[in-house]
Amino acid sequence: MDIDNQRLKASKKFTRIALALDQYQLRYISFPLTLKDLEKLPPDHRPDLTDEWGNPFHYRAYASEGVPEYEPDNYALASFGKDGLPGGTGLDQDRFYQKGVEVGQLVLP
Repeated sequence: MDIDNQRLKASKKFTRIALALDQYQLRYISFPLTLKDLEKLPPDHRPDLTDEWGNPFHYRAYASEGVPEYEPDNYALASFGKDGLPGGTGLDQDRFYQKGVEVGQLVLP
């Protein structure tokens, strides 16, 4: 499978998770503390939490300045590629999303 096809599939998975995170925030006011918390959503809103290679997505919820830590209003989501390890190129390249948008690198507080 070529890299462009894999990236398209990965983007679709990221989008499904981002939609589930948005649904969670609408229901519970803040983003979940862990991806496991998405199990509180109705079954048809729960995304697959593994990337194209069966590796778990990495997630971190965080609060903006002045927002309580227990009510995160931001998140970062990552896939470490086929090898499941940070860094790499080609199919092993890391992919990062913050609040539903792909970014080249994560900027966390």
